[in-house]
Amino acid sequence: MKNSGIEWIGNIPDNWGTLPLKRMIDKHYGGCWGEDAQNNQNDVLCIRIADFNFDNQTIKENAETMRNYTDAQIEKGLLQEGDLIVEKSGGGDKTPVGRVVIFDEKQFPQRAMFANFSECLRLKNAYSQRYIAYHLKSLYYSYDMHYYFHQTTGIQNLDMQEYLATVLCVPSVEQQKAVVEILDEKCGKIDELIANQQGQIDKLKEYKQSVITEAVTKGLDKTAPMKDSGIEWIGEIPESWGVKRVKDVFYIIGGCGFKDEFQGRFEGDYPFCKASDINGQDKFLDSAQNYVNQDIVDRQHYKVVPQYSVLMSKIGEAMKKNHRKINTVPCIVDNNCQALCKKSNDDIIYLYYLFSQIDMIWFDNGGTIPNISNTKLLNFFIPDISVELQKRIAYHLDKKCGKIDDLIAIKQEKIEKLQEYKKSLIYEYVTGKKEVV
Repeated sequence: MKNSGIEWIGNIPDNWGTLPLKRMIDKHYGGCWGEDAQNNQNDVLCIRIADFNFDNQTIKENAETMRNYTDAQIEKGLLQEGDLIVEKSGGGDKTPVGRVVIFDEKQFPQRAMFANFSECLRLKNAYSQRYIAYHLKSLYYSYDMHYYFHQTTGIQNLDMQEYLATVLCVPSVEQQKAVVEILDEKCGKIDELIANQQGQIDKLKEYKQSVITEAVTKGLDKTAPMKDSGIEWIGEIPESWGVKRVKDVFYIIGGCGFKDEFQGRFEGDYPFCKASDINGQDKFLDSAQNYVNQDIVDRQHYKVVPQYSVLMSKIGEAMKKNHRKINTVPCIVDNNCQALCKKSNDDIIYLYYLFSQIDMIWFDNGGTIPNISNTKLLNFFIPDISVELQKRIAYHLDKKCGKIDDLIAIKQEKIEKLQEYKKSLIYEYVTGKKEVV
């Protein structure tokens, strides 16, 4: 072994070299979004970042967005077999920009372009596309991608000049192919194990949902005589139950405009909650990434959400994913969110479980972007039962769901360990620390 001179790579075999990525590529160019499809010969399949499967560096088979391009755009931008497509704009704190997929012409035999926010890297013949893709994946996981960012707004943008100057390992073509062969085999087996664990998690989540639905709409007494509730989503309920509207239980506090000055303030009088703070499995929220003080609240006339309200995303994909939490401290919510605040003595834990079963798409206002209609929400029917029974159901679900969540956490930990092992395996093989035998 010898020192590569590259900190994140470390030692490499004596017969390996290193080379900047830009020296390995024949050409690179950015994507193009084109115009709406026009049902003519210039309609071409457009691969979007949403079509990328980053785990195995492929493109999803259901990619189907058609866009219309000029002849010049098509001549310049058509993808070829083995092209690497780099995500160069977007990303987030947990998934920084810079992930890479490979275009497989056999998967998409028709003509294909790719959208903006991406960059195509077409390698010279001396380099294996899959080896370089594995190497760039290892770079992504082993090195801080923020070094490659050129960020002037909240969006992460990859500095392509810096990225293309990245130095990678260069073994012989035969060694590149051998590394790819063994990584395909080993990573494939790891992916099968991960898929098995994920399948078990999905079944546990489905079971958890059925347990919650049964309890909040049918109660705990399996022998209770039933009647038709008259409400489609509820179905039959015990004869002693009734129904009421959401507005009998809650009033709504809408969100406020988030300002850059709040970003990264980790202490203050009130957590300022965004949609990203509301997602996740835990039903409680007691902190956030950003805080505001009372003087700002007074100056901006923000409405404070009382503790033990139900916070929810109200627009876009976050709304469709049914993100919601109970705040354990008073807070402010941004204008992509809102809060259902209690005006009755109903049990908030029961109400949380109840709303976890209600698909927010029921309340969509029908616009281009999914957005909750509060008129629909407040007039929505829910079961009407005693507070005592609500508390009993909530207690039952806390215990039952807690056990299910523990099982899910165990399997999730196994997945995380497998993913870490996969990352280390890729790194060790593409940098020559593990020898292909």
